[in-house]
Amino acid sequence: MDKPDSLRAKLTDTFPVLKDHPDKLTIYIIAGSINGQKYSLSHTEKYTMRVLLTEWAAPMQQVTATILSWMQVHQPQKLLQGNIGNESMRYEAEILDNNLADLLYELDITEKVVVKVAANGDVEILAQTEPQPDDY
Repeated sequence: MDKPDSLRAKLTDTFPVLKDHPDKLTIYIIAGSINGQKYSLSHTEKYTMRVLLTEWAAPMQQVTATILSWMQVHQPQKLLQGNIGNESMRYEAEILDNNLADLLYELDITEKVVVKVAANGDVEILAQTEPQPDDY
């Protein structure tokens, strides 16, 4: 899975506090499934990625905008116009006081993985990039 590391990098680059306090950001995967292909090791991974920010002081809208910006590159098909009822991104917030909250985002993620097996048995695993909106 490449996308959790990619989102962690995006959030850390956007919010310098995460460089000083990496324990404020936890990313984990739930409800994963694999859709295999007959006669191939290539597959599609589908999972829910949970992103937890603890004792967060920045406005939630900044985090939401950052995650949406990441999704435009890494999950653009989830954001296509006309997807009525699109709920591929959900959140919860626990307000700790006037200045702090714990934020939990859930993102529905799909990753396509191409697996090539050479004649000598060597295996090459390639995560596929997502088509961009201009490709649709």
